Amino acid sequence: MFAVLFRLWLLTDHRNLYQPIRTNIEVLMAFSLKKRDFLLVGIAIVILAFLWQAPPESTSRVPYDNDHRQFYDIVKNDGKKAAEKFCEECHNKDAVPFPEGHPAKYRCLFCHKMQSP
Repeated sequence: MFAVLFRLWLLTDHRNLYQPIRTNIEVLMAFSLKKRDFLLVGIAIVILAFLWQAPPESTSRVPYDNDHRQFYDIVKNDGKKAAEKFCEECHNKDAVPFPEGHPAKYRCLFCHKMQSP
């Protein structure tokens, strides 16, 4: 309601405060949609359609078990980077190997989210 009143106020001639508000046709023409409005709506629809097609999250979460429970406390107290320093102690070629094509090892918690305890 405020926006309509504000636009009507903009349509008045402020040099003469007693001049009547413009006719209904002039008001409707001021609110008409332009080519850029349709372009903006089209871009918004394309972006929403792209985001709707995004695949579901497929990266496994850090389990909340006896092996990983201590890292939940580290993340809570010191942050993710402090906890990531300990990942390679177990996750290496000898103990728990990375799958083929796995990205850099120093940013584990960037992809692998913590579960809710």
